[in-house]
Amino acid sequence: MSDAEELFQFPPHDHLFLGKDHDKAERRTWAVIVLCTVMMIAEIIGGALLLTGFFVPLALVMLAPVIVNIVAFHLFLAPGGLPLAIVVAALELTLAWLHREAFRSLG
Repeated sequence: MSDAEELFQFPPHDHLFLGKDHDKAERRTWAVIVLCTVMMIAEIIGGALLLTGFFVPLALVMLAPVIVNIVAFHLFLAPGGLPLAIVVAALELTLAWLHREAFRSLG
């Protein structure tokens, strides 16, 4: 018995907090965790590529959807961070313009 259990004497309970849909909700939670992990890894790789100067166009393509989401989040939900989000978007667009030759084959 842990110290907290001795101190507070928790009543017995099961860990199925959502009833019959607990397994379904747990699978969905794990799906969100995996998705967030993949997105974070992609952001780190994109940022590292951008900072090192290797494959800058690839880094810009990887980070563009993230930056669009950041701008949208601050535009609609947290306007206090919108100026910085606009600066980040402007920097992304500036780098994209400087590397526009690499993007000609995409359009």
